[in-house]
Amino acid sequence: MEFLDLSLVPINEKLSLAVAKYGVKATSDTYCLDFYECRPALEPGEVRLYLLCHDTGPWHVTDLNIKRSLVELCITVTRDSLPLVSSNVVRSMYSYSYRESGNIVRNMGEFFWDLKPGSNN
Repeated sequence: MEFLDLSLVPINEKLSLAVAKYGVKATSDTYCLDFYECRPALEPGEVRLYLLCHDTGPWHVTDLNIKRSLVELCITVTRDSLPLVSSNVVRSMYSYSYRESGNIVRNMGEFFWDLKPGSNN
């Protein structure tokens, strides 16, 4: 796996959530997500990254959505299976909640459904 991308989601004036994507560069398929809390270091202009969560799986990430509520960030991950055995693709969707206290928790529900060939639902 190779590093693909890093994005920052500002939380407040001193805190950000960093999301690193890893996967296959040739296809841009993402298989691993690392979530980091990004805090200022003691040295001016430097930051410290603290790993909060390592999300990996055999299915590739097709969507990553981060929404802010009053008290937390809701991170929704969508993964699709690879159609190795049949022509149907199975989609999985689950979420994490991140609070400024530095906690990230995977929520209990995970949803699965078959995608019909040629559809995008």
